Amino acid sequence: MKRDSLTKESWIAAGFRALAAQGPKGIQIKGLAAELQATKGSFYWHFKDIAAFQAAMLDRWLDLAVGDILSQVAQEPDPAKRLALLLQEAAASAPEDYGGQRIETAMRAWALADGAVGTQLARIDQMRLQGLSAVLADLGHDDPVLAQVIYGAYLGLDDLQSRQRGDVAAGLQCLLGLLGPGARGQ
Repeated sequence: MKRDSLTKESWIAAGFRALAAQGPKGIQIKGLAAELQATKGSFYWHFKDIAAFQAAMLDRWLDLAVGDILSQVAQEPDPAKRLALLLQEAAASAPEDYGGQRIETAMRAWALADGAVGTQLARIDQMRLQGLSAVLADLGHDDPVLAQVIYGAYLGLDDLQSRQRGDVAAGLQCLLGLLGPGARGQ
């Protein structure tokens, strides 16, 4: 990537790739600068310090993991199609520029090592559960435990898939089948 084309978003994406590949220890200015073929000064042009950079990563994760998905799903008027779309979007990996298949698991590992990340991840989990619960309630499944079961299955399946041992989409489709034919959105 050319140095003059580096943006704040370029650095954030590099941070996600480093997190997915190396875990929380990979989020270091020197390593990110090397990957981007940039100077540390370029980093400081966009971020005050590593804490500000990590906060920007967390804000972007909120958009990627919740905001973008829920806003797209909310546009679908049919509750069954909305549920199918929500689960389809959940099963899709983050773009490779943002860590791809391994980023959800990497974010959870980072949350174990950093309280601020844990707080943001708890917020994201709550927002995801609320969104899923609302869609399920529109389908007549208003038990909050059902949303927790589906979300827990998603997290486990995502972890398995990141290790090439599972299939999120197939697992979530199986769960939809358990909810009955009206939940598939077809």
